[in-house]
Formats: sequence, structure tokens, C-alpha cells
Amino acid sequence: MPNTRGDALLGPLRIGVPPTRLAQPVRLVGGTNPQGKLIRSAREALGTARPEFAKAAGFSVSYLRKIEDGRKIITSDDTGRRVALLLGIDYDALFTCVHRIPPDLVEWLQRHPEAVKSLRLFKTRMDTIAAAKEDTTR
Repeated sequence: MPNTRGDALLGPLRIGVPPTRLAQPVRLVGGTNPQGKLIRSAREALGTARPEFAKAAGFSVSYLRKIEDGRKIITSDDTGRRVALLLGIDYDALFTCVHRIPPDLVEWLQRHPEAVKSLRLFKTRMDTIAAAKEDTTR
């Protein structure tokens, strides 16, 4: 039985992603950037044709082709959420794979600039831990 998550977005299309497959890794194929590869691979893993997915996502087929071929990337929060929901992929991974902070986090950090200092401290600690691990493996 197909999963009907997001029917308001999907309209008549129901892309069947079993809940147990959500946010699981997808083998990447095609494309020239990780985001395009992730989207294409997830779409193909679902057996969904490009025109069918483009319509469900609210894109033109040519725009989806540009994303999958790596000539465009998704930067919008709403678009990223819609694509992640339709494909059953991790929303954050959709942005971080192209070295972008997810838009909802950027907005939150802009509203809470004091959090940037905490984030910087966390980064420094993580860098220190990574360096120590690297030293022990040498």
C-alpha cells in the first residue's frame, strides 16, 4: 500500500515510500553536484519518472533536469521541504551536501545571533576532537 504522506502536496500522485525507508542512504547516480545526484537517485529508486516528479514537486521538467544535472541547486526552505517529503530523504542532507546551511537554521541564527558564539565554540571543540583522533591513528 503506498505511503500517502503529504497528499496536499502530491495531489493525485502518491509516491510510495515505506516509512522504514525514510532518510536512509540512497546510492548516488548521475548529476554533477551532490544535491542533484541525491534527488535523481532517490527519484529513480522510487521508480518515479522525471515528468511525474516535476509535476508533484511543482517544477517544470526542464527546471528539475537542471537541478538533477547540477546546473541549479535548491536553496528555498519550502522547496527543500517539499522535495525531501516527496522523496523520503533527509531535509538537512539536501542542503549540507552542497555546503549550505538549511534555510530554517539560517533564519533562526539571524534571530538569535548569540547562538553563533555557541556554535563557534562547538565547532572548535569538534575540531579539537577530530585532530586528537587523527593523531592517535598515525
